[in-house]
Amino acid sequence: MTEFLKQPFLPNGKVELCCIAKGFDKIKKSLEQLSIKVMECEGCEEVDISIRNHPDINFFHLGGNKTVCAKNNGKLINTLSNEGFEIIKSQNDIKSPYPYDVSLNVMILDNILWSGKTADEFIKEYAKKQNMTKILLNQGYVKCTTCVVNNHSVITSDLGTAKIFKNQGLDVLLIEQGGIELPGYDYGFLGGSCGLIDKKTLAFTGDISRHKDWKKIKAFLTEREIKYISLTEERLIDIGSVIPLTENQV
Repeated sequence: MTEFLKQPFLPNGKVELCCIAKGFDKIKKSLEQLSIKVMECEGCEEVDISIRNHPDINFFHLGGNKTVCAKNNGKLINTLSNEGFEIIKSQNDIKSPYPYDVSLNVMILDNILWSGKTADEFIKEYAKKQNMTKILLNQGYVKCTTCVVNNHSVITSDLGTAKIFKNQGLDVLLIEQGGIELPGYDYGFLGGSCGLIDKKTLAFTGDISRHKDWKKIKAFLTEREIKYISLTEERLIDIGSVIPLTENQV
């Protein structure tokens, strides 16, 4: 039976629907070959073209059928509505420059809301009502920089973020910056180039074995019994995450 994920980014069963940025046909085809339906995100015109279509910029899945979506992205609002989501429109337009583009680039993990200072007010209020702890990070691209491995384990290349994660009790692997493509920028982030497609399988947008810290990443995943797949043979590319949305727990 198909269900919405209860927790953002963390499926318990096999993912049936995920969201990726529009324009990455090879990645989309690979996911479809795994019997995963792919929803493509077409972003806000007010956002820099390099990250415009990134789903982790344009919406945040709260869990269940609720999602907070950029209020100035009518196409995505319609797309999510057609998939059965209840839409909460963001308080502000999502637009460039930073930090006006990161209001929805947040993360809920281990009953903590991790966000930058400009997180959407609805998300902050939601976390308060759910009795979540709220932790502010200096890095506004919270989800972009964070590869979610399980509810207690993450990988990041941001030193300051890694220190705060560790201080809050998360298991953290700190990797070197770079090695991930993001046209228009010097480099992208690992969190934006992957996503869980079932509880124990992490899918990467490119060949993860080509990353300079591959051995560390492999060991970290193996210790946590997480399998990994590469969706293409090309270099890793930051597409704003592979975001799992629905799953089959049978």
